[in-house]
Amino acid sequence: MEIKYNPNNSPRNGSLEFWENDNIIMEMGGVGADLVWFFYTRDVIRVSPGMELYEPLKEFMAQGYEFYEDDDLKCSKTPDKLVWYSDLGHIDSVEGVSYLTIERKDDSFELQSRNKLYEKYGATGRPQAIAFRPARNGTYSENIETHFTLQDDFSMIIYNPLYEKYSKQRENNPTHRKTYPN
Repeated sequence: MEIKYNPNNSPRNGSLEFWENDNIIMEMGGVGADLVWFFYTRDVIRVSPGMELYEPLKEFMAQGYEFYEDDDLKCSKTPDKLVWYSDLGHIDSVEGVSYLTIERKDDSFELQSRNKLYEKYGATGRPQAIAFRPARNGTYSENIETHFTLQDDFSMIIYNPLYEKYSKQRENNPTHRKTYPN
């Protein structure tokens, strides 16, 4: 899996693209106040040791969370599996909300985004967006140790370190140079 920074894909500061076999399979970026993880494939995405996303996922999955138990959307987290319903928008039907699963399988992590309503109507080719609203603006979640939210942890553990690395690489090796006067 190759990670690329694209300065033009997001209205706020660009995005991180994840490529496999010359195809974009995922993307992370800011949309408004949300961090959004877009999935462009219905296939299970396997993240193995040695891949850059592996260590951040390993740290993220080592965290423990509490969720609001009376919510219709049952987010859950064990050391080996996360089920996270997107903070993006509200749909009257629970089956219309996209959700992410991250599951440890042997020494790898398997990622998949699903939407039961899309599947029900055969719209399985649609990209899916999994949103994380940091700063306690989304679904209730609380890290048992740190008291940050799962959304904050996604930002601090996974997105921000990768974003910093790849946006800085882009600044140091720009492919587009300004040719017009100030």
